[in-house]
Amino acid sequence: MPAVERGGPVRALVVLAACLLGAGGCRRSASTGARAVAVDLVEAFAATDSAGPMTEIHAGDRRATSSFVEGWSPPARDEDGRDVAWASSPRASIAFDAGTRPLDMTIVLDCVLAGEPARPRFVFIRTNGRPAGRFKLERGAQELRIAVLPSYLQPGRNVLDVLVPGYPASPGHRDSPMKFGVRALRFETSAAPAPVATVEGDRLILGPGTVATYFLRLPDDARLRFESGDRSADRLRVAVQADGRPERVAAVARAEPGHLIADLGPESGSIARIVLSADGTNLALVRPRIEGRSVESAPTTPPAARGSNVILYVADTLRADRLGCFGYRRATSPRLDAFARESLLFETAMAQASWTRPSTASILTGRYPAEHGARSLMSAVRADLPTLATILAGAGYDTAAFVTNLNVAARFGFDRGFAEYHYLEEREDRDTVYVSAAELNAAAFPWLDARGDRPFFLYLHATDTHAPYRPPPGYAERFLPPDVHPTIGPRTPVVSLIERPALATPDNIALLSAQYDGEVALLDESFGALLDHLRARGLDRSTLVVFVADHGEEFHEHGGFDHGRTLYQELVRVPLLVRLPAGAGGGRRLRGLARQIDVLPTVLAVLGVERPADLPGRVLVDGGLPADETMMETQLGRPALTGVVAGPWKAVWGGTTRPGGERIELYDLGADPGERQNLAEGRPVVVGYARQTAARLRLGRASQEPAAETTVVDPDTERRLRALGYVDAGAR
Repeated sequence: MPAVERGGPVRALVVLAACLLGAGGCRRSASTGARAVAVDLVEAFAATDSAGPMTEIHAGDRRATSSFVEGWSPPARDEDGRDVAWASSPRASIAFDAGTRPLDMTIVLDCVLAGEPARPRFVFIRTNGRPAGRFKLERGAQELRIAVLPSYLQPGRNVLDVLVPGYPASPGHRDSPMKFGVRALRFETSAAPAPVATVEGDRLILGPGTVATYFLRLPDDARLRFESGDRSADRLRVAVQADGRPERVAAVARAEPGHLIADLGPESGSIARIVLSADGTNLALVRPRIEGRSVESAPTTPPAARGSNVILYVADTLRADRLGCFGYRRATSPRLDAFARESLLFETAMAQASWTRPSTASILTGRYPAEHGARSLMSAVRADLPTLATILAGAGYDTAAFVTNLNVAARFGFDRGFAEYHYLEEREDRDTVYVSAAELNAAAFPWLDARGDRPFFLYLHATDTHAPYRPPPGYAERFLPPDVHPTIGPRTPVVSLIERPALATPDNIALLSAQYDGEVALLDESFGALLDHLRARGLDRSTLVVFVADHGEEFHEHGGFDHGRTLYQELVRVPLLVRLPAGAGGGRRLRGLARQIDVLPTVLAVLGVERPADLPGRVLVDGGLPADETMMETQLGRPALTGVVAGPWKAVWGGTTRPGGERIELYDLGADPGERQNLAEGRPVVVGYARQTAARLRLGRASQEPAAETTVVDPDTERRLRALGYVDAGAR
């Protein structure tokens, strides 16, 4: 990594600002003229369902990240050296594909019971919500054989629930610590399996009766191209259907000896389903790919502000649409609005999760939750991943963090790379429970004042806008309309409206909203005080300041409150403001998609510090084309949910234990930003594309190795999380 210099040259910052504004030829976009490979169909095959029903699932495998959907900690090694996913709740779910025509099967569950239970333990198994057996557990490794009738299954995705009553043992329970885990599943059937498509090396193999189905966003002037010396390749059938259009069969023609193409021009630029099949023929497609012309950005590297200080300010539970700079009409955020006029404002920034631990881990690691591992209440950030703190510490930066949320405490791996990590603990006897942003400033300012010539990285995590909403007197009153007559008081907990839906009246919601706005105003004042402190010490011109939220908050827009249970925009659209040193390029509002995983690579690019080569995020200030897809998830509620944003489309789905599968939601965010009209039933091509996008992102980013560290929450931590509303949330 490059050596650190104190105070990057102002001239470089001016050039950087010009790049951001598109001046001076820093960014030049044009059509490439020649076709390029847009999608390698061999590489993309793993994200499809074309390989047929699952035969095995192994904890620790890359594909298993999408199978262990709810109630599992990241996989770890057991005493036999096998990968095992440990259950983190009394009910844990595993998704599997039964193929297009489910057969009678036996599911062999390779599981482990560790510890010394004080009484016999039993596990109950359900498939798609229907009882499939009760089994007595023995200590150690064992196999459970679960017979499943075809009538219990459905085509495609199914859900197996594992229920261990009384697990994990609650504080004071007579059982000693015990763990239940799954190492693998096998799916056995006496019927002959249906033929399926396969991949061998650089070949896609299509046998008689097999198909390979891809959902893709096609480039301009798109075509399918592959190689084959076999004349039977002429018998390939290419069925293509663009979203909202009828299916057609694209003709396959020879472009040159040994090369065949199918013109996809009519579907260019659209989301489409492509189904490849061989009519009664064993067919091998060599190096099959989708080619096309696309607009590309000339590679640029922003001039670095080497030696600049960095402050990462994470505002917990802050909705983007409650700030004036994002269009809110109430005066909640005058200091942040002024800060935005000096910053780059990203109008559509998306969180990677709808609760604190996984979303903040994505900010600090630049990776999706499936890769960083901090996805559940029982899990920590993988110990082998570099973080923003470890990278900057290695580059010569002084590092410190002051945080106010238990979910990012050191026990969950968030302290790595920080020379000082201060968790300002919640107290249940404090009216606000959480330490205020003003107290956070008071703790951090002495550390700032003690800085010498070395550049620093400071991470601050403020939690004022998290429930309970209890701003000082006079704050909520500024935002409460005079004609509102609530039937609840200002100290009524949010959970009361969840448990008693009759309390969720417009006037009561208006009171909660006003209290929340009061907390936003309080946070705004404290953030302004931080900016004043930087200016008073002359640090404002040499400090990169990133302001971002971990997630938002629900106020009954879709029938819910709080956060972590859904993935609607009120929870996953977050404010993201980046003020470069000296305010270079400030005042720009950028419309392209930004993501929490983009924060780390952006910071490193501005500082001129080398970043890990395998990061999925992009640099937000390099003049390149914006990202157009992202993924988010939550395992905090039931069912666990996965969401994908691709262009204007947003899809969300989650497994359910009810017969009939899962609920799928699809919204056109451009036409329906409030997510009111679910279009999933009428847009199957877009839904398929979203699913394959999620599978591709998981497979492309999830580690091939098991998580290096798993945290088991101790009884005191569990009690404190429960008091904050995090434990057993799905049962509410």
